[in-house]
Amino acid sequence: MGWEGVPWAVANTAQHSAEIGRLLAHQAFNGNEGILGLDDLKVSAQAVPNGTVQVATGACGIRIKNAALPYQAYAGRCPTIDTPIAIAPTGGAIRSDMIIARVEDPNNAGEGWAPPGNLLIGPYIFTRVISGVSASAKTLADAGIPTHNAIPLARIDIPISTSTITNAMIVDLRKVANPRRERAVFTVNPGGTFNLTSASYVDWFGSWTVDVPLWATKAVILAHLSGIKLDRFDGSTTGSAAGNIRVLLGAALATQGAAYNHDVVAAMVSSRFHLGVGDTVSVGSSLRGTNQTVKIQGLRSSGNKNLYADTGSFASVDLEFIEAAA
Repeated sequence: MGWEGVPWAVANTAQHSAEIGRLLAHQAFNGNEGILGLDDLKVSAQAVPNGTVQVATGACGIRIKNAALPYQAYAGRCPTIDTPIAIAPTGGAIRSDMIIARVEDPNNAGEGWAPPGNLLIGPYIFTRVISGVSASAKTLADAGIPTHNAIPLARIDIPISTSTITNAMIVDLRKVANPRRERAVFTVNPGGTFNLTSASYVDWFGSWTVDVPLWATKAVILAHLSGIKLDRFDGSTTGSAAGNIRVLLGAALATQGAAYNHDVVAAMVSSRFHLGVGDTVSVGSSLRGTNQTVKIQGLRSSGNKNLYADTGSFASVDLEFIEAAA
């Protein structure tokens, strides 16, 4: 059969096919699918909860699952809040429903969708409810519709005898089509000796500043402290120290590890050891687009010695911001 006659883009009166347009959409989404912005197409209860939910404005990419149409995707937009989506009440049993955004294109062979009321303006894309899915359903396959040209938006877990939907029942299933990631790594080697003697949190190893991306909703934070010792400045050969290490992102606590208990036997008093802490934390809207301070902090809770760092010690903070549905 050979090449399609008109590639993108040929000037003058050349007519480009829908398949070529969808090829561009597929390439623009890098073969992925999902929402474009953090708050796009979020499903929520009504301001005054009732038997419907609403879908926020936004845009999305939806990959075509039909094997006969490879490298193709739809680009859809919802410029105004969608018409209230009715959720059927439950009776004597709990039920879970999945809310999806689905393209129903009658032009694709084998998909079986009816033509819309107006061939020029559709609609060809809808918010749909797939009722009675598993209480753990997250994907189209879980909902029994793996070949539909759709993306999951939310699952609603409805208690028995319930006709009013609240936000507490809604599980967000949205994914950003091409999430961004940005990493910052900070390191320090102390120029002197720094004892950790305080019973409350104090800055340890200094601080750094970081620009929080406007799109970040999560941060993965890892801190590593190597070459840490117990002080034995009094000449003793035994001792112990216990305490906590944490990392701050801005003024709010970002991550806190469990208590690190160091009970060092005599043969190890002069040895160096490693501490670490890590977590994945939410980045609130108040932090996005701002410059924030990153700090390692520690405290000494018990023991007869102190932790200390010196010119043989090393600390690092590995911080990665991630874009995900907000």
